[in-house]
Amino acid sequence: KELMKKYNIYSTFGKDIKKEDEEQIRSIINETYNLTNLRDKKQDYLDKLMKRTCPNISEIATTTIGARMISHFGSLKRLSQMPASVIQLVGAEKALFRHITKGSKSPKYGLLFMHPLVQKLDKNKKGKAARMLADKITIAAKVDYFKGDYIAKKLKEQIVKRFNMNW
Repeated sequence: KELMKKYNIYSTFGKDIKKEDEEQIRSIINETYNLTNLRDKKQDYLDKLMKRTCPNISEIATTTIGARMISHFGSLKRLSQMPASVIQLVGAEKALFRHITKGSKSPKYGLLFMHPLVQKLDKNKKGKAARMLADKITIAAKVDYFKGDYIAKKLKEQIVKRFNMNW
C-alpha cells in the first residue's frame, strides 16, 4: 500500500498480500539483485584479466568466448596449438559426433555462435563468419601466448572488410 501511494497507483488486479508472503517476495528480489551485482563484478574482473593476459583474443573472440575457449582447452598454450578447424567447432562436439555416426548435417560453429558478428549475419553467412573468426582467433592466440604485439585491430579490420559490417 505504501508503494501504491508512492507511485500514485489507485487500484490493482491482485489481492492483498499477506505479510509473510511479502517478506518472501522481498527476499527473492534481494537475492536476485545481489546475484546480478555479483555477476557484473565477476564479468568486470574477467574483462580486466583477459585484456591483461590475452588482449588479442579478448578483442577478436570477445572476453566471454575467449575465456570459455581457454577453459575448454585447459590453457592458453593448448589453445594456441589448436588448428582453426578445431577452434571453430569447440562447443559443438555432440553435433559433430552425431554427424559422424548418423550422417546428420555437419556443425558450422560451436561457441562462436554466440559471437556478435555471427549473430548479426544471415543464416547462409554464419558458417563463413565462424570459419574466418576461428582463423583470426588462432592467430590471436599464438600472438598472445608468445607475448607478441597487439594485432587485434588489424585482424578485426580484415573481418569487417570481408563482411562489410561492424560488430
